[in-house]
Amino acid sequence: MNRGTVLILTDTTDHTVDLIVHELQQREATVVRLDPGAGPIRIDARLDGDRWRGHVGDEHRAARLEEVTSVLWRWPGLPTGHPAITDPAARAWAAREDLLALRGILRTLPARWISHPAAIATAGDKAGQLVTARRCGLEVPDTLITTSGAPVPA
Repeated sequence: MNRGTVLILTDTTDHTVDLIVHELQQREATVVRLDPGAGPIRIDARLDGDRWRGHVGDEHRAARLEEVTSVLWRWPGLPTGHPAITDPAARAWAAREDLLALRGILRTLPARWISHPAAIATAGDKAGQLVTARRCGLEVPDTLITTSGAPVPA
């Protein structure tokens, strides 16, 4: 019985995920682990009705989109664009497009998410959290964020 695929996107050096993969494999789960920043990401997807079908992967492995039931988005590297693209600006553009396509496709899958990218972005908005905390009546110390090191006049 195929219970679906757990797709894990994280850095190749994420040793915590090694333990997760081991545990999932002990439970006979199908696991595909990818790091979009470790080499060219491969996306071959077709929108069929309201569902993406096809594959996401790299040169060694791929996950069938229609079989993905869970996604763990931990600390994936950013795509670098295909190495055959020699113009740095064109390669950077292709890398951004790869990331947007990957996120967009995965976000619409009917899958259970662990650390959805939108939740990670919200959690990373520390400046916004300070304002929200104050608006909720919490005591927040005066805070300085600066890239120049200079104090901001009151």
